[in-house]
Amino acid sequence: FILILFIVIYSRYRTKKTANLRLQISETKYRTLFSDSGDGILLLDNGVIAECNRSAGAMFKLDIEKLTGKTLREFSPPRQPGKEKEPPAALEKRIQSAASGNSQRFYWRFTPGDAEPVDTILDLKKVTIDKKDMLMVIAHDITEQMQLEAERLKTVKLETIGILSDGIAHDFNNLLTVILGNLEMAQAANGQNQETQALLK
Repeated sequence: FILILFIVIYSRYRTKKTANLRLQISETKYRTLFSDSGDGILLLDNGVIAECNRSAGAMFKLDIEKLTGKTLREFSPPRQPGKEKEPPAALEKRIQSAASGNSQRFYWRFTPGDAEPVDTILDLKKVTIDKKDMLMVIAHDITEQMQLEAERLKTVKLETIGILSDGIAHDFNNLLTVILGNLEMAQAANGQNQETQALLK
């Protein structure tokens, strides 16, 4: 009987140890993905940043410790570019919707203090960590892509203006050729009339 009891206890111990080991491995993987992600990852607790990774700190130009306890609204401009009716309050509505289980994905610009604005695509999703409902925010920095696109559009506009200018110059030259040709014929037809020759010149 004692041997059977020992085997049962040892088996349970091994099972628990294996489960704990798997949990540790899972947590390590999560921490590695969270910490080393190139995207900014923030965990919001009732709209307040409870935890974030290094990339989020770099994005908002703050140490992780100084970033926690703040809200995303604190880093938002009065108006979003190109969206007159999208004030910071719109972000809070999206956060509330995501907290209710409706995942969100949208463009949002941040203005971290005196630093240059940061253009992002935000993914908001409700998660449960340690039996507590939180909101995970993944901020993908697209500032460089936006700048490249702006430069590309500027180049396209300049090329279009160049083509238009060349076309106008060509048409203008054609008109001038016709005018000059007619003036030369008028001069030849008027002979030696000095007054008319002076006017034509």
